[in-house]
Amino acid sequence: MFDCPLADTGSDTASPIVGAVVVIVLGVVLLVTLFVRRRITGRHTTTLVLVGLLLVGAGAVVPAQTARAATADPCPTSSPTPTTAPTASPTPTPTPPPPATIVDGAAGASVDLNPTVPGTWLAVGSIVAGPTATGPIPVGSEFTITIVGTGTFPPPSRPFTITSVDPRLSCAPTTPGALPGTTVYTCTTTAAIAPAAALAALTLQVETPTAGEITVTTTITNVPGDANPANNTATASRSVTLP
Repeated sequence: MFDCPLADTGSDTASPIVGAVVVIVLGVVLLVTLFVRRRITGRHTTTLVLVGLLLVGAGAVVPAQTARAATADPCPTSSPTPTTAPTASPTPTPTPPPPATIVDGAAGASVDLNPTVPGTWLAVGSIVAGPTATGPIPVGSEFTITIVGTGTFPPPSRPFTITSVDPRLSCAPTTPGALPGTTVYTCTTTAAIAPAAALAALTLQVETPTAGEITVTTTITNVPGDANPANNTATASRSVTLP
């Protein structure tokens, strides 16, 4: 801050006091001289007395004024400038990471009457995204469909045919099998199967046995990142019993 020039009260205060003492001494000397010697006329005496009194009075007033000036605050106290506290910046809310993708491949199997061709059944093996899936079944996932026929079929052994292959699948072999017996098909996904999408299936048409059973088992063998292996196998069967 700036220095206050009035703050130094050392020699500035002492000088008026010394001068006042000198004036008082002169006034007293003058008055003493007038009264002791009485050699001055009345008119001059009155004048000199007044001058002496003025000198004494001035000598008394000057120290008093000097003392008041010395005790007074030489510099006015300035009010401090209020400091504005800095405004705190709001803490940004961190963006939560996206939830992890859950892959869940679920196997499916069914054997039902064929509504369009009497005397035949439709055996279906399929794969679909399971109920916990948040991400698709990836391309390249694999599953097998095993069809087993037991019992008596119209002679000779009757072949079954592949009626449809989902365009998201590639299955082998492409040739039909025969019942009774066991045939295994291996299917691979050629396109991702999204959650809530329709199942991807291989459908076989088989002859109804005279007496016996047809069983279809679908087994998922490879779904990368599959979080729920408990639903990787499904089995369905249908049978005919002689009366």
